[in-house]
This record gives sequence, C-alpha cells and structure tokens, in this order.
Amino acid sequence: MKNVLIFGGTGFIGRHLCHRLLSEGMNVYVYSRGHISFEGKIRKGISWIKGDFANEENFDELLNDMDVVFHLISTTEVSNQNMLK
Repeated sequence: MKNVLIFGGTGFIGRHLCHRLLSEGMNVYVYSRGHISFEGKIRKGISWIKGDFANEENFDELLNDMDVVFHLISTTEVSNQNMLK
C-alpha cells in the first residue's frame, strides 16, 4: 500500500480524492487545520494531521514516509498586494 498525503483534503476535490484513494486501498493522510465530516461523519481510514500550511516551518517529517503528495490548498485572499497594481 502506498502512503498518500493530501494538503487540502477537506475541500470539495480533496474529499472526493480521499474517497477514491481509500477505495483503492491507499493509506490516506490529510493535513488540515481541523477535521471535517464526510456525509455527516468523520471518514474512517483517514489519518488526520493537524496543522496550518501557512505557518508550518518544516515539512520534512510529514513527507518522510509519503509515496505521493497532493497539494490542493488554495485561498480566495490575495496575499501579494503588488499583483493588484
């Protein structure tokens, strides 16, 4: 079995990806600020890693045993004000 880490696994695409990867027999890890329910319940088989991507200083330990990483985190906030000029 492969170890798969999903950044942004609680969003629309991330939740669907979690379902698919679990059905394929993968070990699924979701890095998130908190748990989110899947159809009203916490999805069994997902290992939750609590953290804030924007404030994480070292990802080495998280990535150490992962075979695949999906980065699905995005924001609607503009972080670079220079882009607006």
